[in-house]
Amino acid sequence: MREGLMKGLLVVLASLLVAPPPKPPELPPESLSLKATTATTALDKAFEKLALPCPDRIHNNDILSREEGARFEYRPYDLYDDCNDEMDALVKTREPIDERLLQLGNKGKKLPERYRAAWILIQHRNGKVVPILKKMANSSSAEERYLAWHAYTQAIRKRQLKVPPSFDAALAHCRKEKNRFVRAQIINYLGACKAKDAVPLLTARLNEDAEYSAAYALAEIRDPKTVPAIIARAKKETVNRHVYFGVLGRVGTPKAVDYLLKHLDEGCSAVKALFESRSPKALPALEKYLDRLKKKKGRDELDLAVAHISVLRLKYKDPREQLTRLAEDRKQSEWMRTHALEALGHYNLKPFAGRILKLYRTDTDDCMRMFYLRLLQELPGKDITEAMIHQALTDDKDEYYHSHADLVRALNQRLNISVRTFPALVKYLRRQRAPKEK
Repeated sequence: MREGLMKGLLVVLASLLVAPPPKPPELPPESLSLKATTATTALDKAFEKLALPCPDRIHNNDILSREEGARFEYRPYDLYDDCNDEMDALVKTREPIDERLLQLGNKGKKLPERYRAAWILIQHRNGKVVPILKKMANSSSAEERYLAWHAYTQAIRKRQLKVPPSFDAALAHCRKEKNRFVRAQIINYLGACKAKDAVPLLTARLNEDAEYSAAYALAEIRDPKTVPAIIARAKKETVNRHVYFGVLGRVGTPKAVDYLLKHLDEGCSAVKALFESRSPKALPALEKYLDRLKKKKGRDELDLAVAHISVLRLKYKDPREQLTRLAEDRKQSEWMRTHALEALGHYNLKPFAGRILKLYRTDTDDCMRMFYLRLLQELPGKDITEAMIHQALTDDKDEYYHSHADLVRALNQRLNISVRTFPALVKYLRRQRAPKEK
C-alpha cells in the first residue's frame, strides 16, 4: 500500500516549482491523423467547424460550484478539443488565411469562432490579433474576458506575441474586474509580461490572494523591493507557506535567502527555493542540511532527494554524469531517481541518450517510463522512436497507464501525426505496420 501511495504521489510531482503547473486538459475524443491541408474545400470545412458550440461540461476531479467562472480554466482546452483537427490544419496550412481569420475574430457572431480564430492567429505569430484580444477583454461576458487574457498570457509565455510597451489598460482591467477567476488571469498576464508597473497592485493583493496568483506573478517579476511584503505574508500563511518560499527563492535577495536559511527544516520546498536563489550561501547551507538529514532517523525520502539533487547541481558545473548514475541506480528511492531524471531535463542530453534509452527499454515501472519519455521526446534517433512504438504496441490499450499521455505526445511529434488517444495511436501504428508484417 505504501508503494502504491508513493507511485501515485510521483505522478502528481513533476517538480516543486514556484508557478503552479497548468492543469492538463481532458483527453479529447479519438481522431484521425490530419496533416497540413492546401485544398480549398478542406479549408472551408475547417473554417465551418470553428463555429461549433462548446457547451459547459463536467471534468474529472471537477469541483461542482455555481460560482461564475469556477470551470473557466477548462474552457480553452474544451474549445480546442471540440475541433482540434480542424484548428491544427488551419495552423499548419501554407495557404494565406490570416485575413480571413482576422475578419472572423473581429466579426464572428459567436464566441467559439472568435476565440478559435484568435488562437490560430496567435500560433501564426500574427501581431494583428492583439486588437481582437483587447476587444474580447472588454466584453460583458466573463468567459470571453477570461479566454482573452488566457490566450494573451500563453502567447507571451511562448513568445508568440511581443510584450506590450504599456500595462495601463491591463492594470485598469484588473482593478475593476469583479470576477475573481478573470482577475487572477489578468494577474497571470502581468506576471508573464514581468510588468514592474504592476508591483504596487500585486503586493497590495497578497493578503487577499486566494489563488496565489499575485504571489506567482511577483515571482516572475522578481522585484527586490517586494521581499518584505512577501516575508510578512509568509509569516501569516498556515496552509501553503511553500508558495512564498518559492517566490523568495526566485527573487533571491540576501534578505530572502536569510529567511529561507532559517526555514530549511520545513522541508523540500524551502530547499528547492534556496537552490533557485543561486546564492553563494546556498551550497554550504544545503550540504550541512543534507548531512543532518542523512543521519536522521525516519527521514523523509522526498526531502533527501530534493536536497541531494540540489547539492549536485550547485556543486558541479556539469552534473549530468552524477544525475544519470542516480537514475540508473535501482537501489535508490523512486524519489531520488525521478528527481534526478527531472533535473537532467535542464541539460543537453544528446551524449546521454543511449543510457536513458537503455533505462526506458529495461524498466517496466510505468511511472519511471513517464519520466524517461519526457527526456527522450526531443532527442533524435530512430532507435528511440522504435522503442516508443514498441511500448505502444505491447502495452494493454484498455489498461490505464500514467505514461500513455506522454507517449502519445512524443509519437505525434516524432511521426508527424495527430492522434488524440492511446487506443487511436495503437490503431494507427498497427495499420502502418500491417503491410511490413505481411
